[in-house]
Amino acid sequence: MTNDKAPPRTVPGGVNPYLPTPVARVSDSGRRVVTVSTKAVRSAYAFLDPYLAGTAQPGRVMTIVGDFGTGKSHLAIALLRRAQQSASPPPDTVYLDAPNGSFADLYRRFVGHLNRMSLTELLRDYYAEIVADEVAGLAHTGRIVELLRSGDIDPVAVVHELHLPDNDLLRRQQDELIRITGDNDLGTALTLLLEPSTDAVVWDWLTGNPPHEFLQERGILRAIASDGPAVHALLAIARLYRERNRRFVVVIDEFDRVLSTVDRLESADRLEPFKHMLEQIGESGAFIVLVGMADMLQSVDRAVTERMRPVVRMEPMSAAEVGLFIRESHRRTRGDAELDPFRPEAVDEVAALSDGVPRRFIRLLHHLYRHAQQARVWITRDEVRRNGGASYDVASVADVRREVYQILSREGLRLTRGLQRDPAGEPVVDYWVADPAGDFRCAIMITGALLSDPDLQRVRQRLRRARQEVHEPVETVLAVVGYLTDEVTAKVTALGVQDPIQYGSESFAASLASVVTGILRRSDEAGRAEPLDAIRYQVDRIARQQTNLQDLVEQLTHRFAELGDLRREREREPAEVARGAPVDAGGSDPLLVAVEGLFGRALEMLATIERMDGSLAAAFDLSPGSGSGLSSGVRAVQARLQQQDGFSPLGTAVFLERLVKAFRRAFLSWYDAAGDSARIGPADREKLNRLCTNYETLYHDVPLDELKRLVESTARQPDAGGSVRPLDWPTIRLDDVRRAFAELAVQVAREVDTAFSA
Repeated sequence: MTNDKAPPRTVPGGVNPYLPTPVARVSDSGRRVVTVSTKAVRSAYAFLDPYLAGTAQPGRVMTIVGDFGTGKSHLAIALLRRAQQSASPPPDTVYLDAPNGSFADLYRRFVGHLNRMSLTELLRDYYAEIVADEVAGLAHTGRIVELLRSGDIDPVAVVHELHLPDNDLLRRQQDELIRITGDNDLGTALTLLLEPSTDAVVWDWLTGNPPHEFLQERGILRAIASDGPAVHALLAIARLYRERNRRFVVVIDEFDRVLSTVDRLESADRLEPFKHMLEQIGESGAFIVLVGMADMLQSVDRAVTERMRPVVRMEPMSAAEVGLFIRESHRRTRGDAELDPFRPEAVDEVAALSDGVPRRFIRLLHHLYRHAQQARVWITRDEVRRNGGASYDVASVADVRREVYQILSREGLRLTRGLQRDPAGEPVVDYWVADPAGDFRCAIMITGALLSDPDLQRVRQRLRRARQEVHEPVETVLAVVGYLTDEVTAKVTALGVQDPIQYGSESFAASLASVVTGILRRSDEAGRAEPLDAIRYQVDRIARQQTNLQDLVEQLTHRFAELGDLRREREREPAEVARGAPVDAGGSDPLLVAVEGLFGRALEMLATIERMDGSLAAAFDLSPGSGSGLSSGVRAVQARLQQQDGFSPLGTAVFLERLVKAFRRAFLSWYDAAGDSARIGPADREKLNRLCTNYETLYHDVPLDELKRLVESTARQPDAGGSVRPLDWPTIRLDDVRRAFAELAVQVAREVDTAFSA
């Protein structure tokens, strides 16, 4: 039996097998990507394989649905890899994230992701057949015909060398493409793609823009700008591959965005283009994978849902499957398939805490593996419970305190902040909820992870102190920001608390509102409130709802004004270029514009969080009327720095700013060296992956507690008098920070994937 106290010898100090930001990417190396053979994976492969083998009916649709982090995109990309590796010749593939827009917007993105070289070669194949038929009637051309039909010789060059009637041949090509696409405009435009001088004009029209004068002279007068023509064009392009017996696999991730946008339209036939698409997929010959949230199927009627089958549902992974994931991850990075440093019972605990959701347990494994490397300990069940909570980065307690306030305010409830504080300065009761008579009937407590007995003891102490604030029994609602074990849940409910509501689920807001209003309703039914008080309470509640809505509008207006001031201030900083910001975001280069937007949003968020530039500028303001003593700017800066942990958030913000700017400079240098060609090679791709990995490694060296302090510092705003005024909640959420910084490298790499897949 292994001694758990002895440090594990099989944990190397090198690469952590688990990604800190487990988000699927098309360009991820297949060597490190682990796909466990779950029921969903087996079902998806079983449907794809006959299509690749040519034994299935041409043209299929598959729908993959699941909640956040369950592996939908991972499975979709795994299907692409399987297609590229299993068939010979490999099929043409397209992967795209659906836009927040219409089917016309989806089509434009689809064309942007098409492999232009592949499509042009496909059109040359068609032309080669026409030229081969023409040449076959000439003497001594048997070898040329063979080379044309096999694709080993350029048909345009043959036409030129043999002085063939190119106008007649191109007219035949046009007729053939019109027959296949069923569209005069498409057939004409695709024929013109063979001519390099007209290539750019045709692609511009294919992406949905109005036709150039050159195309109008050739009879193309309309744009592919509405849903019906867009869906027709997408299927027509797919038929081009079918006619040449080439497989065509299209993955549309986050397809629910499109359905959600279209569903908001008032038109009764808003889904007709989608219905037409589903009806014609079989005839198009394409294998189309639609990926989205679980409720995507509820936004369409049953007849449409039936045509979206088969539906592959992503389910939580079992502890055994999590164990397989760990072993395979270790095999690919360390060369062995051992569980070490994880004990079997620790694997069970990881699966339970994460609910078997891949994105959650991979983050947890990354944190625990790193802890094992640094502390040289085995990861047991107790270690998971002691250290697992520190990896929960969905939200901070301050984030959830704000959200709880907003949820219950929308219900028009009377909320009062708890007065008592624990030794750390945190409220014992976050909010009291009053009944129509003004008496407290419900206590809202927000806590971190509940994994161990010490966590339970803290809740018990808060309950005891809360009951000292009121004279009558009240019901307590516990919102948990972090992991929650069934064992501790049972002990909490035994203390007379409602079943804890775990933050992070899609139903959190609805569950919280339902539980709290249910408590007040039971209180009312028990006859505690006078009838007149109840009527007044309902009128007052409606008035509060209207007031809260108006307050929200005013907050948004103020927030937009703040962001505008920040942007103008940054534009006035001439030294910004010297600190690493590019002078030009790439002009007309879509990739540089998109990537600069990612870096810009991250830096803008930091400016919003620390808000020190304005105070420092005011500190040195000697304009008339500023006075002879210390300015309000000086007092504001002093107040920020003198508060507890005053320097810590500023230091974190400065590090993140330097890190983002260094990453941006490195990316621009990489792009200058690699971005001139139409496609990037494996060596350049590997360099970019290393840049992204280095950024992620350094970002995740920032302790999560420091990020939480950074977020919570936004709830303290220096006023004109120089004192720090606590706000009701932070102006930035921990999840905002995670998306802007933790996922920055993934988002940059995705933009590169998009740009170089076209």
